[in-house]
Amino acid sequence: MRFKLFLLFIALLLVTGLVFGCSGGTQQQASVGESSQDETGDTVEGSATENPTKDNPLVVDEENGVVKVYTEVNAKYFVEPTRHGIIMVGGTYGDKPILSAYTEPADFYQALIDIGLKPGNNVKLDSPPGTIVEGDVVKVTVNVDGQDYDFSEIVKADPELGWEPRFGGNLDNAGIKKTGCILCLDSCAVGITSNSKYGTKSFDGGTAKFYGKQEILKEDKKPVIVSFELAE
Repeated sequence: MRFKLFLLFIALLLVTGLVFGCSGGTQQQASVGESSQDETGDTVEGSATENPTKDNPLVVDEENGVVKVYTEVNAKYFVEPTRHGIIMVGGTYGDKPILSAYTEPADFYQALIDIGLKPGNNVKLDSPPGTIVEGDVVKVTVNVDGQDYDFSEIVKADPELGWEPRFGGNLDNAGIKKTGCILCLDSCAVGITSNSKYGTKSFDGGTAKFYGKQEILKEDKKPVIVSFELAE
């Protein structure tokens, strides 16, 4: 009788060990999976501190509502006037901006949509001179050597009428004209964003001129990060 009880006791120990052994293995597997998922999430979603590069020129931080664009200084417009703030390299106007980008206007447009901005789409290719761009007002911040500036601080305007960039939209026009315009310094029918303080064709009519400030932008080809978000 005692021998049978002893065998029963041994059997119970074995069964208990198997149960806890399987349970422990399952818990370890879940822990490894969670770690992998977290790492993947960080890589895909990015973070507020992630900056774009020349090889990865557009970063969209949907959680914080910020779009970041990698650009490089075009020193030509320290001394010559232009109406173009940011244009994609390879666009038909690729040699005309204060800052050169490597981001497609269509991708930039979609990025602004992804963070919740609404385009105006009111300026047409045949709109009369002086038409003012509509759309959500955009806060545009420029980071040079770790120092943040409002975009208006890196531009010298003549005359100085103010700075209120808006999400003009213009996706169709951008596709037709292929200028590469991302940010224009007066209201524009092609630029994805543009400054509503100057009407259309202000530069073409000779009533406004814009220059990059060398004292801030320093030198040709200098990397500059530009951030876009909904203005408060």
